[in-house]
Amino acid sequence: MDTEMEWYKAWFIFYIAIGGWTCLFLSLKPKGDNSVKALLIGLIVLLLTPAVDAYTQLVFDAPIPILQSIRFNLTWVYGPLMLLLVQRVLILKGSEKQTNWLVLGHFVPFVIVATMQLNQIMIPISVFVTGFFLQVFSYLALSFYQLLSCKAKLKRLALEFSDTSYFWLLFLIAGLAVAMAVDLVVVVMMIKQWQVDLNLLNLYACGLGLFVCLIAVLTVIDTPILFTHSDESVTSNTLSPNTPQVLRELELSPSMVIALSDTLQHVIQTQEPHLDSDISLAKLADLLGISSHQLSELLNVHLDTNFYDFLNQHRLIAAITLLERADVRLSISEIVYQSGFNNRSTFYKVFKAKFSQTPSDYRRALIAKNAFKAHP
Repeated sequence: MDTEMEWYKAWFIFYIAIGGWTCLFLSLKPKGDNSVKALLIGLIVLLLTPAVDAYTQLVFDAPIPILQSIRFNLTWVYGPLMLLLVQRVLILKGSEKQTNWLVLGHFVPFVIVATMQLNQIMIPISVFVTGFFLQVFSYLALSFYQLLSCKAKLKRLALEFSDTSYFWLLFLIAGLAVAMAVDLVVVVMMIKQWQVDLNLLNLYACGLGLFVCLIAVLTVIDTPILFTHSDESVTSNTLSPNTPQVLRELELSPSMVIALSDTLQHVIQTQEPHLDSDISLAKLADLLGISSHQLSELLNVHLDTNFYDFLNQHRLIAAITLLERADVRLSISEIVYQSGFNNRSTFYKVFKAKFSQTPSDYRRALIAKNAFKAHP
């Protein structure tokens, strides 16, 4: 028995050390999406709770109330974290601009339930079960709805951007879904007063935590895990679709052209439709309140461009902004994905046409320039 307890202690210490190292690695690594890294660190810290609680019980023969309260209510956290990760993976509009208070609002049920249990305030079983299942299934449903509504983007992410952190987060989302399913089974067993093996739950919690740590490292590590694209491997032969628009007759008066041009720029600045890789001529026309034919006329005749060139130029501006931000260290593939380009080839073609150099060369030159300014 003593030998078994020592094995458990060693396992928990190992897991806690791995989790702590991962959090330190994520916090110090400059590369990657900062909002995603913050979510990952928060998730890992929470998943360390079962191991810390189990270890302290083995050492001191008594539980620490606050650790137990957090440990047995982690399922209330999985749903909000899954939804926030889905929104970041899909680059849904506004997800990166959510205030800290709005993000923290997702975790209010967890705080309420954990605090009540910590203070030994009894929650009626009917209220707890109803709230628990409603919260879990609501977040599951909303997360999977958002994923299914963006199937084209997910396919493009898997095929074109498998070397980005967003691709690896899909595995983490799947892991959270499995964790929620297992926790639902455990809750049902407890409601029916079936015996639950605590040692098995401890091992499951540690296994899930190690899985999260692995995925967290893969989101920011600099290694070609699956597919890696170099600048030289991307050719400029793949052109973005550029179907010529067949114009019938001019419908826009000079005053309408001026008004619609202003409206188009306002929509670009406020709604950023160019960041949506699935945007179409019809969708953009709907945002302007005009027909596809009128938008085509505005772009081709009056603005001397076409739909795809117009989008790609604004996507290039967004990409340059990310490249030049000192506080953001995204890979080129992550920048391409965030900027709305459908593939790397189109991005490199547009970038080279504008700057006569690759994005990596541009970034290196920018770093050298900033270093020279800092130390002339």
